[in-house]
Amino acid sequence: MVFTTRCLTGNKLPLTCVFAAVAIVFIHGLTLNVAPREPELREPEARAWAAAEDEAPRPKAGVVFMSYADPRTDGHGSGPTEVVHAGRLLKKIMRPAYPTLLFANKATLAHRHDHGVFDDVRELNLNSSLYTTEHAGAVQALLSAASDDRRHALCKLYAYLQSPFPRMLFLDTDVFVLQPSLVHSLLGHTLKLADIVAPVDPAHDTVPHAPVLSFGMLAFQAHHPEVRRIFSNAVVRMGLKHVYGTARKEDQEAFYLEWTTGSYHHLRVMPLTEEYYCPQVELSKDRTSAVWTTSWSLAKDDQGKSKHRPYACRAVHGHKNAPGGRTPLALLE
Repeated sequence: MVFTTRCLTGNKLPLTCVFAAVAIVFIHGLTLNVAPREPELREPEARAWAAAEDEAPRPKAGVVFMSYADPRTDGHGSGPTEVVHAGRLLKKIMRPAYPTLLFANKATLAHRHDHGVFDDVRELNLNSSLYTTEHAGAVQALLSAASDDRRHALCKLYAYLQSPFPRMLFLDTDVFVLQPSLVHSLLGHTLKLADIVAPVDPAHDTVPHAPVLSFGMLAFQAHHPEVRRIFSNAVVRMGLKHVYGTARKEDQEAFYLEWTTGSYHHLRVMPLTEEYYCPQVELSKDRTSAVWTTSWSLAKDDQGKSKHRPYACRAVHGHKNAPGGRTPLALLE
């Protein structure tokens, strides 16, 4: 204010005022130049993912299942039989076709009957020091645990980290795809908008900051550095049993805590709506489709007719839909 009053009085501009004005402009410009900026997120070079000369070129996108059988227990529900049904239906429904891969442990591979269902079958590398050396002992203890759902969830994180596909869609063995274009929509389009994509898990009502996502259906940029970092940190979190405050303590909850409490500012996460996988939804009478209903889709007009169409399920999620369940999919017959 003093500068403005003194320098603007009279018809002449004092030399000191000129120097003062130049100094102010210089300092202001310097402040703008040194202001902190967001670091640039560079795309990885294409050659970083190039296949070795003696290896067939890797497909850019694909679908992955995991089957983990344990002879010490009755199984988690992700045994060899159920995954074959899910894989068969996907091959029948999916348009356009994407390559499929089954990750399995030794017990599953010893009793395989999936011949011709998957394009590739690989043994899951369960080395406890693969993603952490400092906490490898804790991870090994969980990998060796008998009858523990967390062990199965930890193996899923290992499968995420071992994907050969740059763009990957992971499906649980009890996820049955109904919409032919679903896989292409997620891998070919949605992953251009986000790095990790999964539907909201409606079974969680205790988390305050963001929705817990269901990893029964999970699409992601598998070679993105931030994606690999958050999954690797989730492995450590599970090994150390630092999963708390959620209904379950498995892979999706470990990811949730990393996502909401860690530093992943350049990780783009997109929650999908529930009709993408329709958890525990009953099939239609002809057992070929299902609908996800909400208060919106159930609304009636004055004549008692539905005001809005229900949401068609793009997939259904539940062990009961496999052959032998209460409402098996007719599309599998």
